[in-house]
Amino acid sequence: MTNPTLDLKVARSPITRFSLPAWLVLVCVVTFTVLIGAGAAIYKNAPPIPATIVSPQQESVLTQENIQLGQETYLARGGQHIGSIWGHGSYLAPDWTADVLHRWGLATAGILYQDNPDFTQADWESLSRIEQAQLQVEVQQDFKTNRYDSESQALTLTAAQTRGLTKVFEDYHDLLSRGSVTHSIPSGWFTDDDQIRNVTAFFTWTAWAAAANRPNAPFSYTANFPHDDLIGNQAPPQFLIWSIVSIIVLIAAIALFLFIYLTQEDAEEVQTVAERPSIRIATPSQKVTTLFFGVAMTLFLVQMLMGMVTAHYAVEGDGFYGVPLQDYLPYAASRTWHLQLAVFWIATALALMLFALREITPDRAWNETWFNRSFWSINIGLVIMMVFGLIPSGFYQLVQSVNHGTWYARSAEVIGSAWMHWTVWLRIPGDIVFALGALLMVVCVLPAIVAIFQEPTQPQPRESVVPDPS
Repeated sequence: MTNPTLDLKVARSPITRFSLPAWLVLVCVVTFTVLIGAGAAIYKNAPPIPATIVSPQQESVLTQENIQLGQETYLARGGQHIGSIWGHGSYLAPDWTADVLHRWGLATAGILYQDNPDFTQADWESLSRIEQAQLQVEVQQDFKTNRYDSESQALTLTAAQTRGLTKVFEDYHDLLSRGSVTHSIPSGWFTDDDQIRNVTAFFTWTAWAAAANRPNAPFSYTANFPHDDLIGNQAPPQFLIWSIVSIIVLIAAIALFLFIYLTQEDAEEVQTVAERPSIRIATPSQKVTTLFFGVAMTLFLVQMLMGMVTAHYAVEGDGFYGVPLQDYLPYAASRTWHLQLAVFWIATALALMLFALREITPDRAWNETWFNRSFWSINIGLVIMMVFGLIPSGFYQLVQSVNHGTWYARSAEVIGSAWMHWTVWLRIPGDIVFALGALLMVVCVLPAIVAIFQEPTQPQPRESVVPDPS
């Protein structure tokens, strides 16, 4: 007699899951909350720009106007593409904050030691350990003490700092006017003495903010960055700890996200892949994106070439294998093109998004005809904008930059000129065509996204080709 067996099926309780839109909203809320909070904290705790910087005798050394004009001039001349400020910028030339801070510290040390502002790094290293320790205490007392008065908005320097700063201004006048082959700084980068003084004033302010301690804090406005033992800039231990903690939190958050995602996955929903999957024929809207891919690859090639030229400047600061390339394609220009082409190339990844979106969108929610019209409307609008607006205005500014300097090309006189005024009006038709195409694309894409989230993502039955195994 056979024993009957019972076929028991255990009822599985439904699993509560977050939809993809819910995850997207959650991630955006958390990340943007952190970004906005951090931005507000940075703005609130930004280092002050003194209305005036004075000597112990209350003689004016620099003003807020000098600092702000110096920043504008520095940016207008492409300074961020050659050197860096607080670590932000290019690394071909020195970090201007670190360089000014160390030069200022050495000159101050020389004045305190032997009344010699021409004190060098070699002179410092020739001192005994005891002399270095004693001198370090004096220099750090000058630089780490915050003498900024928030009521009068005046920053008072010590006598040694005031004299040392004079030496820094002399050094930077030679550097910015004569240039440096080592740092790919062309000769005559600055010719106006007032501009040189203002730019150096801006560097000086960043150096002070990097050295002077925050009120009621044992570290500077930049958390003792850049490092400089002479000044007393060492990384605070709490910041090192928080850097390690932030990496651990990042890894833990990624692990938590993967854990939650995997625990919500149902094994019964996993789809097997055929041993010989078919190759699906592209739709008309997917074929039209080949223009985007072609443009992306062209821009990527030009970007690589500009990157090669930019990297070579670190080896040969004023040319390219003997060719005076600096006269025709300066380092700042090649680096600018290298970075901006990367932005355009990344933006062209829109083609990949549209191609993939069509692949997973149900046919009922996709309109091939209107999508193609929106695509061509966007591109035709861009061509009109470039031919009649961006290229003529950019060429006009280029001519003014070559003849008078970048600062003049960005001045109100050029921006408000009749030529620039007409280029704005000439590009309006392109703007309208582009805007209509973009609006039409949004109308086409939104139903597709809604349809994807309303039903499981399944490959849509379309004409396909099975590859020959031979």
